[in-house]
Amino acid sequence: MQTAIPLGEKIMQVRTAKNLTQENLAYGIGRNAVFISRIENGQVEITPKTLAKIRTYLGVEKAPLLEHERSTFKNRLWVWRGILNTRRYSEAQDMQSELSCILYLPFERDLLVMYQMIESQMLFRQKDFDGIKQRLENADASMGELSKEAKYLYYYAKSYMCHYQGNVKEAIEYMKMLLDIKLPDINEEALLLVTIGDMYNSQGKPFLALSFFERAKMVYVGDHTNPLGAMIDGVTASCHMQIGDYHSAKKMYESSLALARTTNEPLLISTLLSDLALTHMNLDNHDEALILCEEALLLAKHIKVQYMISLSCKAKILMKTNQVTKAKIVIKEGKTLAEGEMKMFGVVFEAFGHLMTLNSEESTTYLETVAIPYLRGTLQNFLALEICDALEAHYVKKKAKIKSLAIGVISRDIYRDMISVVV
Repeated sequence: MQTAIPLGEKIMQVRTAKNLTQENLAYGIGRNAVFISRIENGQVEITPKTLAKIRTYLGVEKAPLLEHERSTFKNRLWVWRGILNTRRYSEAQDMQSELSCILYLPFERDLLVMYQMIESQMLFRQKDFDGIKQRLENADASMGELSKEAKYLYYYAKSYMCHYQGNVKEAIEYMKMLLDIKLPDINEEALLLVTIGDMYNSQGKPFLALSFFERAKMVYVGDHTNPLGAMIDGVTASCHMQIGDYHSAKKMYESSLALARTTNEPLLISTLLSDLALTHMNLDNHDEALILCEEALLLAKHIKVQYMISLSCKAKILMKTNQVTKAKIVIKEGKTLAEGEMKMFGVVFEAFGHLMTLNSEESTTYLETVAIPYLRGTLQNFLALEICDALEAHYVKKKAKIKSLAIGVISRDIYRDMISVVV
């Protein structure tokens, strides 16, 4: 609990933070330095008119100098965060200018940490990870004094920083801490559950991810125009597809896509179209799969990563339907776009090319020694399994029993990883 600080002392701390002398402040409000000294020492009562002049001169008109102003300022911080979460970045920058006055209130540690944790969301967008690290360190030094609200925002920023650094296990632990903090005015449980599930999914743990997605569906309260509403069914469907339940996946993707189309979010819609296309492919609805894939590509033409994902979906569909010439054209495009900066897609499209020439020892060697190890290392277990299945079928056909058994062992290891409850 923060100890109440006299108003005069607060004014002195703000003045000092701005590198101003008592004489500077006195001149700025038309009084003398003795008067300022008496104010700061609590020897004279400050009238509203004098306080307004002091606020204006110090540039903290909207800062919470008085105790009853703290809750109003705190609410403004949450509004700022909401604006950021809805990607209204121009509005967020304007509001940051308004709220940055808290930087000159060193006695307001809790509100300052809240401000800096929300500011970290803007720094993530700007890729200023050193700035985020510095703000997290500032929060670490005050952890014992922080309110539940400040700790909530700290754990949120800490989780995303850990995730960026590749420490997914720690990122998940911070997300779980967020679930334990109950803030009556913050209804983000569904979002947190989806985020945790998504992290597990990124680690190739679809069964574990599914448990969190199902919980998210149970607690989600919102309208259909919210992208989160469309996302929950989509991520749940992705787990069903990975475990081979294609009919359930199809139903959920269709529901999610219908909601997503009302949000006007091209990335979300394109992602769902690609996933639904693969589901149709696995159900042998190849014409429908290609139609969906083409729409996904059109929507993602300016979103390179998603475009590559949709392009890889198209390649898989063309390969499965033995449209070799068209598949080679798509694979060539994918390899060209992946050159230099997108190694994962380079490996994926190279693997697709070799899947069409399995009778070549060069192709089987590449798939066994490069593609499968790389995909397992980057936790692309679903695709690694598809390659294993193709290789195993190839070796069975060739009556290469030892080779087929060896690939079968790899497949079982991947399945074991997918059902493991350890991250």
